Amino acid sequence: MAGPDRQQVRGHTLRNSDLLSYFPWGRRNTHNYPNYTPEGLREDSVEGKKSQFSYKVNTRPPRRGNDGKLSKMKSQKTGYVYAALASILWGSTAAVSKLLLHHLSNSQVLFFSVLFASSFLLLTSIAQGKLAIIRSYTVKDYAIFAAMGFTGVFLYRFFLQEALTLMPAQEAFVINYTWPIMVVLFAWPILKEPMTPTKLCGLLLSFIGVAIVTTKGNFSVLSFSLNGIIFALSGTVVYGLYSALSKRQTYEKYTSTTFFYIFSLVYATVLLLTTSNIPSLSAGQLGGLLWLGIFPSGLAFVFWLLALQHGDTAKISNLIFMTPFISLIYVHFLLGEKILVSSLVGLTVIVAGILVQSTSKGAAKDKLIPATKPSSGNLAK
Repeated sequence: MAGPDRQQVRGHTLRNSDLLSYFPWGRRNTHNYPNYTPEGLREDSVEGKKSQFSYKVNTRPPRRGNDGKLSKMKSQKTGYVYAALASILWGSTAAVSKLLLHHLSNSQVLFFSVLFASSFLLLTSIAQGKLAIIRSYTVKDYAIFAAMGFTGVFLYRFFLQEALTLMPAQEAFVINYTWPIMVVLFAWPILKEPMTPTKLCGLLLSFIGVAIVTTKGNFSVLSFSLNGIIFALSGTVVYGLYSALSKRQTYEKYTSTTFFYIFSLVYATVLLLTTSNIPSLSAGQLGGLLWLGIFPSGLAFVFWLLALQHGDTAKISNLIFMTPFISLIYVHFLLGEKILVSSLVGLTVIVAGILVQSTSKGAAKDKLIPATKPSSGNLAK
C-alpha cells in the first residue's frame, strides 16, 4: 500500500516528489521548462524499476512573443532594400544604352553587354555551387534555354536598343514598360487565364498611356517616330511571349537565366559578325558596357532574388514599378533630356493600368520583369 507521501501508478510506487519530477505541470518552476513532450520509456531508477513517464525539456530560454514578428519585419525591410537596389540598377539601362549607341552600333552594344552579363552570371553560378544543377540539365532543357534566350534576352534587347536609336530614351523606355500588358494578352491563349473586364480595363488604360507618351499629350499633332514606336512595342511583345512561356517552366531561376544569356551571346555573336565588326573600345565605352552587362543584367538579378527570399513576393514585386520613374532621373542627368509632363502622365497611366489588371480575379500571381531583370524565384532551389 502506498503511504500518504506516495502514489501507486501503473504498478509502480512513486513518491510525490518523483511525480513532480516527471510531470512538468507539477513543478514549482515550470516557467523555466515551457516545452515538454511525452517520450515513452526512459531508463530511470525509481525503486530499481523502469519508469513509463518522461518528458523532453527545451533548455533554451523562452522566446518572447514579439521576437518572431520583429525578425519577420527585419527580413521584410531587408527585402525592400534589395528590391530598391535592383530597381536603381535596372533604371540605368535606357540612359547607359543610349549613351553607348551614340558611338557603337546596336549589334556591338548587344554583343558586349550580353558577353559581360553571361560571364558574370556563369561565374556566380559556379561560385554558389550550382554545378550539380547545371549537370542535371538534358539536351531538351538546353533547347528550351536556347528558345527562351532568343526571345527574352536577344530579341528583347535588340528591339529596345533599336528603339533607343530612333526616339528619345524616356519615350522608348516608357513604352517598353507596357510589357506586363502583353503578358496578360499571351497568358490568355497560352496559360488559359481568363480575360476579365478588369483586365480589359487595365489594357485600355495602358494603351492610353502609350498614346499620351507618343503624342506628347497633343493628339491633334501626330509627330512621332513610327519606326521607333514599332521597335519599342515589338520589344514588349516578345517579352510578353517570353514571360507567358517562362511561367510554365520550373527550372532553377539562376542557372536557367544564366543559360538564357549564354545562348543569347551566341545569337549576338552571329549578328555582330554578319552586320558589323568587333570595335576597339575606349575606356569610357568599355566602362559603360561593363556597367550595362554586370550591374543591370547581373548584379540587379542577384539583388532581386535576394529580395524575393526576404520579403513577401507580391509586395516586393510591386516595387518594380519604381524602375521607369528612376529611369527618367538617369535620362535627365546622363543624357540631358528634359523630362516631359506627358512622359510622367503617360507612365502613371500605364502603371495604373498594370495595377488594375493585376488586381483582377484570375490574374497571374507571378510577377515577372523584363529579361534584363529576373523572373521571380529563389536564389537557391
